[in-house]
Amino acid sequence: MKADLAWPTVDLYPDEFSTIAEEKANHDLVAGAQHVIRRVILKPPPGESWTGDSRPDDGDDNTKWHLDWHDGVLFIEFMKRGRLDNYIRAAGIRGTPFPTQVLWQLFDCLFRGVVGLAYPRQFRYPGARPAEQNVHLQRETSREKPVLEPYSTKETIIHLDIDTLNVLVGDFDDSNHNLVPLVKIADLGAATCQSIKSFRDMDNTWRMRQYGKTEVWTPEQFSQQWEYHSFHPACAGLSTGGNYSWWTNLYQIGLIMFSLITLCEHPIPAVLDYYWLVDPAGNRRKAWSVGVYVMQDKFSHIDLGLRGLVMRCLAYKPADRPTMKELEDILDIYVNTRAGPANKEDQDAQEWAKNIFAGPPPPRAWKGRYGDLKDGRASSIWPESARWMRLPQGMHHIRIAALENLGV
Repeated sequence: MKADLAWPTVDLYPDEFSTIAEEKANHDLVAGAQHVIRRVILKPPPGESWTGDSRPDDGDDNTKWHLDWHDGVLFIEFMKRGRLDNYIRAAGIRGTPFPTQVLWQLFDCLFRGVVGLAYPRQFRYPGARPAEQNVHLQRETSREKPVLEPYSTKETIIHLDIDTLNVLVGDFDDSNHNLVPLVKIADLGAATCQSIKSFRDMDNTWRMRQYGKTEVWTPEQFSQQWEYHSFHPACAGLSTGGNYSWWTNLYQIGLIMFSLITLCEHPIPAVLDYYWLVDPAGNRRKAWSVGVYVMQDKFSHIDLGLRGLVMRCLAYKPADRPTMKELEDILDIYVNTRAGPANKEDQDAQEWAKNIFAGPPPPRAWKGRYGDLKDGRASSIWPESARWMRLPQGMHHIRIAALENLGV
């Protein structure tokens, strides 16, 4: 992908709370992963250039070099369509829910980003120097990659802050992003690279409980299992608390899919409900998930298989979430084997995506997720037709946009 510009991130707290240096290191680890936001090197080696730089000869090379190596400055690729939450808001205000085909492609992009985080250094060519050059992008796949087991010491990145604010929307292309634009996981500031060294750091394992936004904390962070142990979770073999791995990122992807399906925030704090899970041996047992709500009939316009998959991604126990192989096999069937709009349903989805993603961006007067500021006064982002809805079984109140238009 070619970016139009490089976007700067500057460390506002260079002394006490610096995270930019760690974020740059995380970007270097995932360099080459297509669905994770890309770090831009302003002054690459001689003979190479940043493909999105329309004026490669402007500026001072020495200044560019110093900016590349400054611990308080990070340049990332510019994603011209902004944050994903803007489009969830737009769909809610218009009263036009995301079509199933669009959701499948968005899910595929988000899953590929999770794979890119799960296998650092695996999606770049041999000899690449990501701190010095802009690495060619590869589409992420878990095929022929080692399976990541609980409490594995294999190197993997736990993001802990994936939400609709940290997923950025780019451009269309002629291959896997012909229906919806390329979306990428961004903001690696709270991410932690798990390895043998960090695995042995019990203090860091406990600190990770507070990383990221409280709204997207995972069961691995808030599980009650933490209350009964004062040592490393691996020593007790805890099934959930402290059992960080790629499935922790998957849970947060599930929260995003929850919002894409329902056009509302997930319950905060998380509210669990049970469902019946059939294991590979055919045994049926009760499992718990934050995503059971998406299985209600009011969302029957969305493929049942997709909703069931999202529900499982939001399972309380990591072991109850889908495996990488299962997810990639399913996505290959529903996304990657489809050549284009083969029927009216596909054509309608393509028209919907064009109206939402290719149209003018939403207004940017609002400040924050829940309201905007106009003439110094706060006002709601929702239209007058919005109202409050109580979710079943004790879930918290959630604001829904244009419920009357959705028939809810």
